[in-house]
Parts: sequence; structure tokens; C-alpha cells
Amino acid sequence: MRSLTFLFFVFLTINMSASGGNKIMSEKIDFDLPSFYGNSAHENFIVEKDVISQTIPGRVSELVSRSYEIPEKKNQPFIGAALFWNSYSDSEESGLFLSASKDGVNFEDWIYIENDDDIYPKQGGYSSGLIVLDPEMKYFRIKIEAEISDYSMQIEKLSVEFIYPGFTDNQFTAPTINNTDDFPKPEVISRTEWGCPDGQGSGWSPNYTTVTHLIIHHSAGQNTASDWPAVVRSIWHLHTYSNGWGDVGYNFLIDPYGVIYEGRAGGDNAIGAHFCGKNSNTMGTCVMGTYSSVLPTDPALSSLIRLFTWKCNQLGIDPTGSTYHNGTGGSLANVTGHRSGCATACPGAMFYSIIPSLTEDMKTVLSSTAPSINSEPVDGETDFQTYKPLVINFTQMMDTASVRTALSLSTGEKMNFYWKDRDRLEIYPEDYWQFSTDYQLTLSDNANSLYGTAIDGDADGNPGGDYVVHFSTIEPDITPPEVFEYFPQGEDINIYAGMKFNFNEVVDGIIGHVYLYDEMNNYVNFTDAEIIEENDITSIVFRPVKALEPGAEYYVTLMAGIQDKYGNKIETDQEFHFKTRSENILEGILLHQFETETDWIDPASGTQSEGIDPLITTFEADNLRKFAGDKSGKLEYKFTEPNGYVTLEHNSGFDYLSNDDEFGLWVWGDLSGNEIVFSFNGDEDKYIYGDIDWYGWEFIRIPTTGLNPAQGTLNKIILNHKDGADDHGQIWVDNLQKDAGVTGLNSTDQLPENFAIYQNYPNPFNPATKIRFDLPDDSHVKIEIFDISGRRVAILTNGNLTAGIHEIPFTSANNDYTLTSGIYFYRVKAEARSGETFSEVRKMILMK
Repeated sequence: MRSLTFLFFVFLTINMSASGGNKIMSEKIDFDLPSFYGNSAHENFIVEKDVISQTIPGRVSELVSRSYEIPEKKNQPFIGAALFWNSYSDSEESGLFLSASKDGVNFEDWIYIENDDDIYPKQGGYSSGLIVLDPEMKYFRIKIEAEISDYSMQIEKLSVEFIYPGFTDNQFTAPTINNTDDFPKPEVISRTEWGCPDGQGSGWSPNYTTVTHLIIHHSAGQNTASDWPAVVRSIWHLHTYSNGWGDVGYNFLIDPYGVIYEGRAGGDNAIGAHFCGKNSNTMGTCVMGTYSSVLPTDPALSSLIRLFTWKCNQLGIDPTGSTYHNGTGGSLANVTGHRSGCATACPGAMFYSIIPSLTEDMKTVLSSTAPSINSEPVDGETDFQTYKPLVINFTQMMDTASVRTALSLSTGEKMNFYWKDRDRLEIYPEDYWQFSTDYQLTLSDNANSLYGTAIDGDADGNPGGDYVVHFSTIEPDITPPEVFEYFPQGEDINIYAGMKFNFNEVVDGIIGHVYLYDEMNNYVNFTDAEIIEENDITSIVFRPVKALEPGAEYYVTLMAGIQDKYGNKIETDQEFHFKTRSENILEGILLHQFETETDWIDPASGTQSEGIDPLITTFEADNLRKFAGDKSGKLEYKFTEPNGYVTLEHNSGFDYLSNDDEFGLWVWGDLSGNEIVFSFNGDEDKYIYGDIDWYGWEFIRIPTTGLNPAQGTLNKIILNHKDGADDHGQIWVDNLQKDAGVTGLNSTDQLPENFAIYQNYPNPFNPATKIRFDLPDDSHVKIEIFDISGRRVAILTNGNLTAGIHEIPFTSANNDYTLTSGIYFYRVKAEARSGETFSEVRKMILMK
């Protein structure tokens, strides 16, 4: 007999943040068995220090513990409970029961404890499913019962954990029908929505798999609850912490009302922990409740069918078929219950018995709708490129063999087929399609879906009818590609600019043919180079590794040899010259650095935007582009209407105190030609900055001059779609600030009357200097030092000074900063007692 040491009533409390500001709390009790049950002999049981043993197998007997208090937690929808034990029984039955009481005298009926063996028990360790108790229960007791059967029982290391999930702010309803696809993914309540303390993330990084088998579970808990999202939170806590799995085991959970909840973090095809340690190639779905003697509700089964038909169509899974499963090492039904993986009662005998009929229902649903079709080119297209494949998109997974035999081309040319995910077929010619040729592509209604349904070729909503596309190819192309749009160009380019060149057709041979030079013909290194092919044009984008020099000339060379798909080459090198502007950005007071999207309203929600694709139009903190800090704000957009607009609104906005204030913002432009606008005071005032005709970082100044009222708030950034502009793209925003400035590199001698700032001079023997200036009146003075990129590196003074001549010492190093040799700027800003203001900038050289 094994000997273990037990702690006497040790409580472990775990607090986790949940939805609505509530907390998931838990208290676990490890029992000293003799103290709990009494250490004298009971009928057919012996209770020792560490073990409870059955003495005569096969005899009906039971052992009931003393009453014990349930730890009290107020304002809970229910009390969750779970038992943990080691068992060395010859039976799969737990033999354990729990009963609760409000007064310690009158106890409720015994609740049988189901084994929750979603991960196959190891070394005798077992746990129960979640038990849901009335929140008014104050006492509990546990019974061990031996059934009439020939087996022996031994219980060790018994403990119970009570879980308090908190109330859910919002209850949810069953998913509505989405008609955007033949078999759409039903609405799923996200982890964030149901109040997962880890949100969409997890303490364990997700791994992914190719799903081939769909596994059904039950939760081995109660079939009724007042707050099902709270049940989901309790199961999450039980799996994540009590069982030590790092996250909830199931990919999805379904409540009796048909509401579907997101389980395991990581999204589609994340590997869960639910199939006896054989989780690869599976998706696990738990219908919450116990279904040993009853069936799940109709809404729950309906949602399960809809979820599984979506997944079957997505991945081409036959719900009634069987395929090889690597984890189990043999053929396994594509849709099956947990017990097919190991010895377990899950998902309950009644539920398991109807799985074959459920899979037939899924097959019926999948075969009830005819596949619809669209193609590239569309019917009637007259300028199809001869190098492009013909593409046929289906709304369902297809029987590829039937599609191949149903396809024909009027010219009789040989076709090569390439399938992508069985719902997209690309057809390539042996070489190119013929120039100036009329084609007819026909797909007869002998083409069937994977589930045996004929295509809806004539688009009448019913199976049957051939799909026919007429198109013609372009005239012979004998001209080389041309750059029709590019940036940078001109003499006013920001030193942080990026480079973008758009060709009028798809091109090859770009690698090794693009160079950036300075005015001394020195090669300038660049990074983030990318070739983008879209809408029959090619774009190349890149950016210098470091900021360009101010007031300097540069040029990009596209070397001869770049060619289109037909071999027409650019015969001579092409040069594109530009010059950076001779001014520098002086950073002001930072208001927002876009390190998080918090406090920004989703641009696709409500009435904030119009004429957009809400699935693509998003805003998030992103580290791909950043002017400063770790992240910047990325606005991705897609317009669906000519006059569409995207609105990015801040919850509280940013205040200005007078019409003399000025905002500044760094914007990474995409050369889209769309218009950027800033909105103040709701929508009372707007400042139209202009078109995004640049690529890379540009500093935008946003004046408040003339706004009514004189004090107010900057609320929104708006992107308007303009005629002829790109209908989709990405911009980034960073370092929203106030009191920023733009200054020339060489300060002027035209100083305001009675104010003066003097030029300092480098001292090669001493890395220090003095900044000298005159004040005609007592003034508040601020002196700042900026490096050549405009980044503020030091503040020498920021306070009140009397009228007169002043000198402020500046050294290359002190306790707050250490500077290297180079070019710097110093700015003196003064506000006199009379209200007169002064601001001037000078350049200086620091030598060490």
C-alpha cells in the first residue's frame, strides 16, 4: 500500500482579472483523509493516513465525509467546484459524489462526479468536470461509493477546488445566419468577449496543425446554469491552472442555447489539449453539460452542425468518411467522439450514439447548396494579358476530377491545372495564350462539389447549367515598361522619405537593377525593399538605411535590362533626381506615441466610416514602421465606393488652449493620392492637409489658427477617397505632438527687436561652449538642444530669467546625457512679462 503525506486543509487562492472588472477567484483544499472521513474502520472501507481502501470487492457500501464549509465569495452567479484524486480502481467509474447545503443540515441530492479525462490520466491522477453549485450553498460533503461489481477501489490524495468566476456583463445569443458564403463560419464569441483573463492571448504560445478530424466532447458538468460565459471562464481556469494545461483544452465550446465560444488561443487550426494526448490534426469542440443519459439541446446540436459544416467545407473534410489519423495510428472517423481516442465516457453514451446521424445531417447540409462560380477574366473582358492564368473560384470544395473532365477551351489549346485548396483552380497555357484571340471557356454542369452537388453554372440558384466565359486577349505588346508614378521627386523631400516607383505593367529583372546615390555619386544603402504585383502593375518600394542629409541632392537609378513579361527591355539607365529640404523638424511636447490602439475607436464600427470594406479596414499598434518608440499606429483601409472615407477617432481627443497652438504628426504615406483631413471639436472644424502624394515618413503640421472656439480638441484623423486615387493601402502615424516647429538649418540675422541670440563657436581643446542671448524684459526662457535628425537630446534651462545678457554653459556630457561630436542645433524660446515672445534656432558644431 502506498504512503503519501497530506497537508491539513491548506488553501491556495488564485485571483485573475475577468470581464466587467470581476475576478476569477479560486480556493483549493487538500484533505487529510482521516480528519475528513474519520480514521476508524467503516463498512467495507479502511481509512488510513494516506489512503481509503475497499476491503471486500463487490459489496455495496459507502463512506460519507463530515460536513465542511465552502469558502464564501460574494456576488457570484454560482460556485464552481472540481475534485482531484488519485485512484487505483479496476473500474473507470469514479465512485465519488458531492452534495451541498445552505445550512449544514439539509443537503441537496448527491451529484455524481464524472471523470474529466480529456487528457488521458497518468499515474492514477484524475479530475472531475466542472460542478455548478447554487451561490447560496455554504457547506459540502463528499461520498465514496462502491457499486455491486467485482472490482477493488483505492482513493488517494483527494482535494477539491472552488472557483468563483464573477458575473458576466453581457449575455449572448445563438449565432445568426451569415449569407456571405455557402457555409460560413458561424458567429463565435471571442475570448475577450466572454471575459478570458488572458484576452486573445495565452501564457502558452499556440502551435498549429492541419485539421483532418473533428472531435466532439461534453464537459462532464451540469446541464443548466444561469451564466454560461461564467461557466466558460470556470472551465478555462480549471484547465489552465488547476490542470496545469496553460489554456483551455477545447478549440470551441457550445452552451445549451447554441452560443459558440472561442476556446484555445491562437485562432483557426490552433492545436488544443483534448484528445488523449493525440491532438495533432484535430479540432475539439465541447458541448457543455453531461450527456450520458440525455441528449444535448436542439440549439446546441444545430450550432455544432453549422460549426462542423463550415470546417468541413473549408478543408474538404467528408463528415461521413474515415481517414488515417497519425496520432491514433489508424483509420478514424472524420467526425467522432472523444472516446474514439482512449477509454473514456466522453462525450456521454447518449451523445455518442447520435454522432452517425449528425454526420449524415452535416453531409445533407453540405450537399444541399450548389457551388457558385466566378472567374478571372470575367465574361466579356477584352484585354486579358496572355501570360496570366485563367482562374476559377468556387464557393465550395470541389471534386477535382469532375471539374477537370468538365472543362473545355474553344481553341483546343492544352491546359495545365493547378489547384489551391480545392476551391480555386488556376489554368495555365503551355507557353502564353495567343495575342488578339477570342476564347470561350466552358465548365459543364458535370462538375460537382466534393459532396456530389452539381455547379450552379447559370447562376439561377439551383444545381445545373454550364458556366461559360467569353474573353479576348490583348494586342501584341512590343513596348518596354515605363515608370508612370514615383516618389521622391522635386526639391522639398523629407530626410526620412521612402522610395516608391510604379511601372505601367508587370515587370521582371528588378533584382540588381535599382540603386540610390548621393550627390557625390556614392552608393546609399537601403532596406525594406519589396516588389509588389497588383492590378497588372508592379511597384518597387524601399527606404534608406538611415536618414538622408538635409539640403542634399540624391538620385535613384533604374538600370537597363528591366523587362516586361513579353521580354521588352528598358534599353538605357533611367535616373530620378530629388533634393532634401533645408529645414529640420524640432520635436515638441509629445501627446501620443501610438504604442497601443487603446482609446482609438475601431474605424470600421458604427457610422465612423462609409464606403469601406470593414473586414480589411483596421487600426492597430504595429512595429513594422515606427518613427520613434516601439510601435506606431497602422491604418489599413479599403474603399468600396468612390466617395468613401475612413475616420480614426480618439475617445477623448487632444486639447488646444488657444488658436496659437499647433499640432504635429509623423505620417508614413503610401503615395495613394487620397486626402488626409484633421477634425476638431466633433466635426465643427476641419483642417484639410491635402493628398498623400509622398511615400515614407513626412511631418504634418496641423494649425489651430481661426478655429472656433479658440480653445478645443483635436478629435479625428480622416482619410477621404479621391477620384483616381488608390482604393486600398496602408498608412502609419506616430508621435502626435504640440508646440513642434520647422526651422531652417542656417538661422537668420533678422532678429526680433531688443532680443538677441549669438552664435557659439567650437573649441577643439574643450568639449564645452556657452550659449549667449539678450533679454529686453524678464522672461520665461527654454533652451533645447537637438541633433541633426531633429531629436531633442537635452534641455539646458526651462524657467524665469531677469532682463539682461545671459550665458548658459553647454557641455557634451553630464548626468542626463552624453553626446558625440557632430552637428547640433540649439533653440532659445522666450516669453517676456509683457507678453512678447521670441524663438530662434542656431546651428553649432560639437567637437570632443
